[in-house]
Amino acid sequence: MKKQFRKNSPEGEHIVFGVHVVTEALEMGKGSTLCINSEARKEIISTAKRMGIKVENMTTGELNLLCNGGNHQGVVLFVEGYKYQNWSELIGLMESQQSGNRVIMVLDRITDPRNLGAVLRSAFLNDVEATLIPFSESAKVTSGTIKTSAGAALHTKVARANNLGKSLGQLRELGFKVVGLSMDGSKPIYEADLTGDIVIVTGSEDKGIRPSLEAQCDEMLTIPMSSSSIGSFNASVSASIALYEVRRQQMIHKK
Repeated sequence: MKKQFRKNSPEGEHIVFGVHVVTEALEMGKGSTLCINSEARKEIISTAKRMGIKVENMTTGELNLLCNGGNHQGVVLFVEGYKYQNWSELIGLMESQQSGNRVIMVLDRITDPRNLGAVLRSAFLNDVEATLIPFSESAKVTSGTIKTSAGAALHTKVARANNLGKSLGQLRELGFKVVGLSMDGSKPIYEADLTGDIVIVTGSEDKGIRPSLEAQCDEMLTIPMSSSSIGSFNASVSASIALYEVRRQQMIHKK
């Protein structure tokens, strides 16, 4: 059976495609089969062969089917399922660490894998300790997530939890300040003290953060907009702005 009919499962084998993301995956030692066409870069093929990864020639049409018409640039790589971090182990690790300027990102009801990928890209660029998502009502890390993150999803920690409220409680016990993002927040994000260990909680633009999680936040903050005629920032944009503000304050505080 042709590989384009293989199931693309986030829990099992899945694909990544495009020169940048495939190169990132190979550099991390990931990959079982590399599918290529005549456009594939020779250095990618050489790297895969050197790693003992099977290389299969396909037509452009077959590669298009593999990645649902995505911009594969002649290379599609099958990799093992995404390995999530164990939340209990992460909590144990943070217990043993010195407190400081650690940042945890918590995503509530973010169901679009591309939105998740954009958040993970910002998380990686802002040195986030880990991103926590729920098992239910949440996107999983898929090939689309990895692609949107420009490969950053392969370099940053993502954990899943059955109960986000319980996880927030564990973080508060470790001294983390928990702040939520909302259009109805009590004050602008730039007026809050975001130094020290911080948890940022954000929800989807249509549903926001569920009330039970809002109740666990020390503060609800808003990101001011000049107009709300088309709604709010989407989740990935809000997360990026918040992460930048956290790091900005922490850098100033260090001086």
